[in-house]
Amino acid sequence: MQKRVWFNQGMPLLEEVFEVVKAVGDSSIFIICSHRLLDFPAGRKCDLFVKEPDNLSDADYLEYCLRFAEEHHVDLFVPSSRATLLVANRERFSAIGVKLMVAGEADVLEMIRSKTECYEALGAGLVPMPEYRVFSDLAGFEAAYAEMAPRHDKVCFKPVAGVFAHGFRVVVPDGGAFDRLMDTGPYTATTSVGLSEARIIFGERESFEPFMLMEYLEGRERSVDCIADKGKLVRSIIRHKDTHSTQLMEANPKVDELIDRIVGKLKLDGVFNVQFKDHNGEPYLLEINSRMSGGLHKACMATQFPMPYWALRLALGTVSASEIPYPKTGVRLRKRKSYEME
Repeated sequence: MQKRVWFNQGMPLLEEVFEVVKAVGDSSIFIICSHRLLDFPAGRKCDLFVKEPDNLSDADYLEYCLRFAEEHHVDLFVPSSRATLLVANRERFSAIGVKLMVAGEADVLEMIRSKTECYEALGAGLVPMPEYRVFSDLAGFEAAYAEMAPRHDKVCFKPVAGVFAHGFRVVVPDGGAFDRLMDTGPYTATTSVGLSEARIIFGERESFEPFMLMEYLEGRERSVDCIADKGKLVRSIIRHKDTHSTQLMEANPKVDELIDRIVGKLKLDGVFNVQFKDHNGEPYLLEINSRMSGGLHKACMATQFPMPYWALRLALGTVSASEIPYPKTGVRLRKRKSYEME
């Protein structure tokens, strides 16, 4: 029996997600996509594309989604836009026979948007986390830097709530802006800022949205895409960024154990992404993203594991967690013009 799955406007990578699902060749999943833009690229890859109305309030958008789901006989709704609003009204969707696939309940989605609130919710001792201080004005930055800089080789800052590394910089106390501009040092103009420059930047406003000053972790990064089922990790694809141009799809029981602790603590569900960075031989948590990662489709190709497809099947109840296969590991992706498997 065919199941109808609806993705609303939001994630720019939906085109690739749909390609991964469709490549399995399972005609029992009918994909519906809606977006405010008629030329949204993912609209070419789904079974049904519908334009969403513009400029709806939260209350009106909720009612629109309920009507849409009922009229289109939706079995599973995967919200990206306004996910917190929609999952807060899960019971209204359940009443019309619609399941929601989201990473967590409304309070969890709100909490993990803030890196500091997420760290606080997880608590000390659950997983390794970097030391940090929060500031929202120049005086706060100065106090945080004076306290942390003597204890760490390097410190960095980034917004408490942000995506795609926007606002991230390593603070470099020595060297000039010209050297960073010309990329003559280890930290370039796009990844670093001088201490004097940081003071100028943060001094431009009396206050701003909170930033974190953190110890800088020198090790390699791991991006982990996950499927969870009601607070239990089901499968993961671990991408170890072993150089700037290659990623290893690795088996790492230690990382899986850390993620399972996080998933159990926050009762995570569906598909989400967790970022780690090595420090003193240990993986430290950087952040949790409630969305699918931008590199997921390449990871699916490399591991021969169509994660979005299996996540949909699990959420629909047409497969059990134990029936889901495991991703292939030991494969390396090399970035040339695009990622290619070695």
